[in-house]
Amino acid sequence: GLASKPYGLSIVSVERAEVMATLEVVPSSTDVHVSGAAAGAVTSLVGKVISEDHVPVHGAEVRIAPLDLEVPRSLLRKEVTDERGEFRFDGLGGAGWTLLVMEEPDAAASTTLRVESTPSGSPLKIVLPSRRRARLHFSDPSLRDARLTLLDRSENTVVMISRKGQSTVRCQSLTLGDGRTGVLEFSSRAVWALLETQQSSVRKEIPAPNDATKSGVEVVLLD
Repeated sequence: GLASKPYGLSIVSVERAEVMATLEVVPSSTDVHVSGAAAGAVTSLVGKVISEDHVPVHGAEVRIAPLDLEVPRSLLRKEVTDERGEFRFDGLGGAGWTLLVMEEPDAAASTTLRVESTPSGSPLKIVLPSRRRARLHFSDPSLRDARLTLLDRSENTVVMISRKGQSTVRCQSLTLGDGRTGVLEFSSRAVWALLETQQSSVRKEIPAPNDATKSGVEVVLLD
Protein backbone atom coordinates (compact mmCIF):
# COMPACT_ATOMS: atom_id res chain seq x y z
CA GLY A 1 0.00 0.00 0.00
CA LEU A 2 0.87 3.66 -0.01
CA ALA A 3 3.07 5.15 2.70
CA SER A 4 1.29 7.22 5.31
CA LYS A 5 2.41 10.61 4.06
CA PRO A 6 0.73 13.49 2.20
CA TYR A 7 0.18 13.09 -1.54
CA GLY A 8 -0.69 15.94 -3.87
CA LEU A 9 -3.44 15.61 -6.47
CA SER A 10 -4.48 18.10 -9.13
CA ILE A 11 -7.93 18.67 -10.60
CA VAL A 12 -7.45 19.74 -14.20
CA SER A 13 -9.81 21.24 -16.75
CA VAL A 14 -8.73 19.69 -20.04
CA GLU A 15 -10.80 22.17 -22.03
CA ARG A 16 -9.22 25.18 -20.32
CA ALA A 17 -5.77 23.54 -19.93
CA GLU A 18 -5.82 24.81 -16.36
CA VAL A 19 -5.36 23.42 -12.86
CA MET A 20 -8.63 24.18 -11.09
CA ALA A 21 -7.66 22.92 -7.63
CA THR A 22 -5.02 20.93 -5.76
CA LEU A 23 -5.72 18.37 -3.06
CA GLU A 24 -3.46 17.05 -0.32
CA VAL A 25 -4.50 13.66 1.00
CA VAL A 26 -3.00 11.15 3.40
CA PRO A 27 -3.81 7.42 3.00
CA SER A 28 -5.99 6.00 5.79
CA SER A 29 -6.98 9.53 6.83
CA THR A 30 -10.21 11.39 6.29
CA ASP A 31 -8.44 14.76 6.16
CA VAL A 32 -8.38 16.39 2.74
CA HIS A 33 -6.89 19.84 2.18
CA VAL A 34 -8.13 21.63 -0.92
CA SER A 35 -6.61 24.75 -2.41
CA GLY A 36 -7.52 26.55 -5.58
CA ALA A 37 -9.18 29.59 -7.02
CA ALA A 38 -12.32 30.27 -8.94
CA ALA A 39 -11.95 30.03 -12.69
CA GLY A 40 -10.57 33.29 -14.02
CA ALA A 41 -10.66 34.99 -17.37
CA VAL A 42 -10.16 32.97 -20.51
CA THR A 43 -7.76 33.69 -23.32
CA SER A 44 -6.76 32.37 -26.74
CA LEU A 45 -3.48 30.98 -28.01
CA VAL A 46 -2.71 31.22 -31.72
CA GLY A 47 0.33 29.66 -33.33
CA LYS A 48 1.95 28.50 -36.52
CA VAL A 49 4.00 25.34 -37.09
CA ILE A 50 6.73 25.55 -39.71
CA SER A 51 9.66 23.44 -40.85
CA GLU A 52 13.30 24.49 -40.57
CA ASP A 53 12.93 25.68 -44.17
CA HIS A 54 10.09 28.03 -43.10
CA VAL A 55 7.45 25.93 -44.87
CA PRO A 56 4.04 25.64 -43.09
CA VAL A 57 3.44 22.14 -41.69
CA HIS A 58 -0.08 21.02 -42.58
CA GLY A 59 -1.65 18.28 -40.45
CA ALA A 60 0.61 18.61 -37.40
CA GLU A 61 -1.04 17.72 -34.10
CA VAL A 62 -0.76 20.24 -31.25
CA ARG A 63 -1.75 19.26 -27.71
CA ILE A 64 -1.90 21.63 -24.74
CA ALA A 65 -1.45 21.04 -21.01
CA PRO A 66 -1.13 23.25 -17.92
CA LEU A 67 2.46 24.40 -17.44
CA ASP A 68 4.75 21.99 -15.54
CA LEU A 69 2.03 19.39 -15.00
CA GLU A 70 2.30 15.88 -16.39
CA VAL A 71 -0.97 14.77 -17.98
CA PRO A 72 -1.31 11.65 -20.18
CA ARG A 73 -1.01 12.83 -23.78
CA SER A 74 -4.15 10.99 -24.84
CA LEU A 75 -6.23 13.10 -22.42
CA LEU A 76 -5.03 16.49 -23.61
CA ARG A 77 -7.03 18.88 -25.73
CA LYS A 78 -5.71 18.97 -29.27
CA GLU A 79 -5.88 20.89 -32.53
CA VAL A 80 -4.53 20.05 -36.00
CA THR A 81 -2.78 22.67 -38.13
CA ASP A 82 -4.48 23.88 -41.30
CA GLU A 83 -2.92 24.28 -44.76
CA ARG A 84 -1.16 27.44 -43.52
CA GLY A 85 0.34 25.53 -40.58
CA GLU A 86 -1.81 27.50 -38.14
CA PHE A 87 -3.70 26.38 -35.03
CA ARG A 88 -5.82 28.12 -32.39
CA PHE A 89 -6.92 27.28 -28.86
CA ASP A 90 -9.80 29.37 -27.48
CA GLY A 91 -11.19 29.44 -23.95
CA LEU A 92 -7.91 28.77 -22.14
CA GLY A 93 -7.36 29.52 -18.48
CA GLY A 94 -4.30 29.54 -16.27
CA ALA A 95 -1.04 31.45 -16.51
CA GLY A 96 1.00 29.22 -18.78
CA TRP A 97 0.95 26.04 -20.82
CA THR A 98 3.05 23.26 -22.27
CA LEU A 99 2.57 22.51 -25.96
CA LEU A 100 3.35 19.10 -27.45
CA VAL A 101 3.69 19.25 -31.23
CA MET A 102 3.83 16.17 -33.46
CA GLU A 103 4.31 16.40 -37.21
CA GLU A 104 1.68 13.70 -37.68
CA PRO A 105 -1.17 12.58 -35.40
CA ASP A 106 -0.24 10.10 -32.67
CA ALA A 107 3.47 10.15 -33.50
CA ALA A 108 5.69 8.67 -30.81
CA ALA A 109 8.07 11.64 -30.79
CA SER A 110 7.05 15.23 -30.14
CA THR A 111 8.49 18.73 -29.82
CA THR A 112 7.75 20.34 -26.44
CA LEU A 113 7.41 24.07 -25.94
CA ARG A 114 6.83 26.05 -22.73
CA VAL A 115 4.50 29.04 -23.04
CA GLU A 116 4.64 31.10 -19.86
CA SER A 117 2.33 33.88 -21.03
CA THR A 118 0.01 34.64 -23.92
CA PRO A 119 2.13 35.99 -26.80
CA SER A 120 1.17 39.47 -27.92
CA GLY A 121 1.18 40.56 -31.54
CA SER A 122 2.18 37.88 -34.04
CA PRO A 123 1.21 34.20 -33.58
CA LEU A 124 3.48 31.87 -31.65
CA LYS A 125 5.95 30.25 -34.05
CA ILE A 126 6.98 26.62 -33.62
CA VAL A 127 9.75 25.12 -35.75
CA LEU A 128 9.78 21.36 -36.41
CA PRO A 129 12.71 19.44 -37.88
CA SER A 130 12.44 19.36 -41.67
CA ARG A 131 11.15 16.26 -43.42
CA ARG A 132 13.29 14.35 -45.84
CA ARG A 133 12.02 14.22 -49.38
CA ALA A 134 13.24 11.20 -51.29
CA ARG A 135 12.64 8.67 -54.01
CA LEU A 136 13.17 5.12 -52.81
CA HIS A 137 14.05 2.42 -55.31
CA PHE A 138 14.58 -1.23 -54.36
CA SER A 139 16.75 -3.03 -56.89
CA ASP A 140 16.09 -6.61 -55.72
CA PRO A 141 13.37 -8.05 -58.04
CA SER A 142 12.13 -10.33 -55.25
CA LEU A 143 10.99 -7.26 -53.33
CA ARG A 144 8.35 -6.40 -55.91
CA ASP A 145 5.00 -5.89 -54.15
CA ALA A 146 6.75 -5.84 -50.79
CA ARG A 147 5.22 -3.76 -48.03
CA LEU A 148 7.35 -0.81 -46.94
CA THR A 149 7.30 0.58 -43.40
CA LEU A 150 9.64 3.25 -42.05
CA LEU A 151 10.90 3.00 -38.46
CA ASP A 152 12.76 5.30 -36.09
CA ARG A 153 15.62 4.19 -33.82
CA SER A 154 13.15 2.92 -31.22
CA GLU A 155 11.41 0.95 -34.01
CA ASN A 156 8.27 3.05 -33.83
CA THR A 157 6.47 3.51 -37.15
CA VAL A 158 7.14 6.83 -38.88
CA VAL A 159 4.22 8.12 -40.93
CA MET A 160 5.12 8.94 -44.53
CA ILE A 161 3.52 10.98 -47.27
CA SER A 162 3.45 9.28 -50.68
CA ARG A 163 3.17 11.50 -53.74
CA LYS A 164 2.34 10.02 -57.15
CA GLY A 165 1.44 12.61 -59.74
CA GLN A 166 -1.38 14.71 -58.27
CA SER A 167 -2.20 12.07 -55.64
CA THR A 168 -1.03 12.58 -52.04
CA VAL A 169 -1.51 9.85 -49.43
CA ARG A 170 -0.51 9.87 -45.75
CA CYS A 171 0.14 6.28 -44.71
CA GLN A 172 1.72 4.00 -42.11
CA SER A 173 2.95 1.54 -44.76
CA LEU A 174 3.03 1.26 -48.52
CA THR A 175 3.00 -1.53 -51.11
CA LEU A 176 5.84 -0.99 -53.57
CA GLY A 177 4.10 -2.37 -56.67
CA ASP A 178 6.52 -1.88 -59.56
CA GLY A 179 9.43 -1.30 -57.20
CA ARG A 180 9.20 2.48 -57.11
CA THR A 181 7.19 4.46 -54.57
CA GLY A 182 7.37 7.78 -56.36
CA VAL A 183 8.22 10.66 -54.05
CA LEU A 184 8.09 10.12 -50.30
CA GLU A 185 8.23 12.69 -47.53
CA PHE A 186 9.02 11.53 -44.02
CA SER A 187 10.49 12.72 -40.75
CA SER A 188 14.24 12.75 -40.28
CA ARG A 189 13.52 10.37 -37.37
CA ALA A 190 13.19 7.53 -39.91
CA VAL A 191 16.36 5.41 -39.96
CA TRP A 192 15.09 1.98 -41.08
CA ALA A 193 13.14 0.75 -44.10
CA LEU A 194 11.32 -2.50 -43.30
CA LEU A 195 10.37 -4.56 -46.37
CA GLU A 196 7.99 -7.47 -45.85
CA THR A 197 7.21 -10.10 -48.48
CA GLN A 198 5.32 -13.38 -48.25
CA GLN A 199 8.65 -15.18 -47.91
CA SER A 200 10.63 -12.95 -45.57
CA SER A 201 11.21 -9.51 -44.12
CA VAL A 202 14.25 -7.35 -44.81
CA ARG A 203 15.30 -4.33 -42.78
CA LYS A 204 17.60 -1.83 -44.46
CA GLU A 205 19.18 1.29 -43.04
CA ILE A 206 18.07 4.47 -44.75
CA PRO A 207 21.23 6.36 -45.78
CA ALA A 208 21.65 9.78 -44.26
CA PRO A 209 21.59 12.66 -46.73
CA ASN A 210 24.59 12.54 -49.08
CA ASP A 211 25.60 9.03 -47.94
CA ALA A 212 26.58 6.47 -50.53
CA THR A 213 23.89 4.11 -51.80
CA LYS A 214 23.54 0.96 -49.70
CA SER A 215 23.17 -2.46 -51.28
CA GLY A 216 19.58 -3.29 -52.16
CA VAL A 217 18.13 0.07 -51.23
CA GLU A 218 18.72 3.19 -53.27
CA VAL A 219 17.69 6.49 -51.76
CA VAL A 220 18.00 9.51 -54.02
CA LEU A 221 17.35 12.77 -52.21
CA LEU A 222 15.57 15.31 -54.35
CA ASP A 223 16.51 18.94 -54.74
